[in-house]
Amino acid sequence: MPQLRFELEPDNRNVSDETLLSDLKKVASELGKGSATIDEYNSNGRFNAQTLARRFGGWLNALAKAGLGKTKYMNIPEKELFANLERVWMTLGRQPKYRELVPPLSKYAAHTYLSSPGQEVVRQCLTTCKRCANGATRGRAT
Repeated sequence: MPQLRFELEPDNRNVSDETLLSDLKKVASELGKGSATIDEYNSNGRFNAQTLARRFGGWLNALAKAGLGKTKYMNIPEKELFANLERVWMTLGRQPKYRELVPPLSKYAAHTYLSSPGQEVVRQCLTTCKRCANGATRGRAT
């Protein structure tokens, strides 16, 4: 007859801030990243991401308290969007495809460029970076 084992689930009530942040850091480390998304944390963490979000006033605040990077960037200046797209273009030596605008090659995902300010950045980059790719200028496009 197989021997029965009785194991208790860990008690997650009244967990300290340090325990929550330590688990978040552990998940990011295991993923080999400087951060973790809510979905990544829920799949790999001991607690639910909403617990951390409630405790620290939001997911981005929890990441900051843990010393981790953001997983979502908002209100990115056009200049920064342009510089990222230009860097990716120059790295590839050609116009990047939508599916290529992902980390680590691109700091921002392709959908970031679909907002109104982002569309203007794409238009500018298509004009400027094509000249660079065709050898009209050297170094950084202006």
